Amino acid sequence: MSPIETEHKTRHENPDIKPGPNYEIWNTPQLLPQEFKSLQPEDRLIYLATLGHLAMSTHNTQPWAFEVDKENNQIDIFLDKGELINREEDLVTDKRRVLPLSDEIGRQSSISIGCAVANMIVGAEYYNLNLETTILEVDGSLVKPIVEFDQKEERYVKMASIKMQKANGSHNIDRTTFESMFTRRVNRSIYKEGYQVDSIFVDKCKKIASENTVSLTLLSNQKTFDRKRINFIGDKQQGADSYVVNNPKFRDELAKWFKTNNTDSFLGMPGDTFCLDDKKTKDVYNGLLGNSKLKAEDLAGFIQMGKKGIESSSLVGIITTERDCPENWVRAGITLQKIANLTEANNLGFAVHAALAEVNWVSKLIIKPLLLEKHRPVILFRIGEPFNREVHSPRLPFNNILKK
Repeated sequence: MSPIETEHKTRHENPDIKPGPNYEIWNTPQLLPQEFKSLQPEDRLIYLATLGHLAMSTHNTQPWAFEVDKENNQIDIFLDKGELINREEDLVTDKRRVLPLSDEIGRQSSISIGCAVANMIVGAEYYNLNLETTILEVDGSLVKPIVEFDQKEERYVKMASIKMQKANGSHNIDRTTFESMFTRRVNRSIYKEGYQVDSIFVDKCKKIASENTVSLTLLSNQKTFDRKRINFIGDKQQGADSYVVNNPKFRDELAKWFKTNNTDSFLGMPGDTFCLDDKKTKDVYNGLLGNSKLKAEDLAGFIQMGKKGIESSSLVGIITTERDCPENWVRAGITLQKIANLTEANNLGFAVHAALAEVNWVSKLIIKPLLLEKHRPVILFRIGEPFNREVHSPRLPFNNILKK
């Protein structure tokens, strides 16, 4: 059930929401301003934290935890690194939420924290609240994944806080942008070729980046030089995907987070979020687990998907930061999520390709030369007009993302 159980019934029924407890959070009521105002102060904080929980995250690990401080009217946002427990030699429990191979320094998880913060900011602005947002300076070693059993370091790392204050007298966010948080989902499909995003949309994306003190490079399919760069990135994405599915360690990590379409898991990525039907999903799922040999056509299709998706995009965006540090990763995440919400509000598709920015040699030798400044690439995304609407990813129950 959604955390706000009140008489408020304002919701837009979405046929794309799957049945089951692991999708129930998407049915959270979309409160009107007067409905939000009628909530108790603590319930307002809980509602804003719920909006944060609807944000995107790397591998759908949802690596956040919220602490609601009703006395100070504040929400503290933590990176939840999860647990790696070895109670006995033959009993290992791997519940890590910062992945040791694909996120070896915690950059993508920190970006995910920024995505959650962004949704809370958007909600507060829609409800006409002054919001004091603090992004903490955090030692980079603290956000790295747990690599040893029963590691004694802090599971929770405080990354940011938001303090809710009185209304400021003007609405900064329209209803469509607010509702985009509930309908947004990653669309990893191939987009319609030739669609052109208008200049107003591009300017809004650039403004979002500027407001969060990160840099944004946007490559357009309408520009010949950019078109060549987009195709080049597509080729490198194919190489990165091929490496992942052919490398046993990376494949094993992906196998833990790739799920069947009828999964009851609250975490991870069902195959239909990769545009795979039930049969293909099961083939890939069993192949990744080693239960069967991946068929050549399934492997080729999986590898080709990222390349074709990038090449069909209207815009390819690269977010960069001057310093490669956790607080800037959080700012990059705020930018990423706000652009994703803007994209959804304009009925466009949005997908993230983290590997091209995450792998150091790829970033330095392939992505960085494409940019006009010397900042560090931290995330790459694409935008285009989709053929179909994709499905939501599952979500943990709200009580599971409160700091313990």
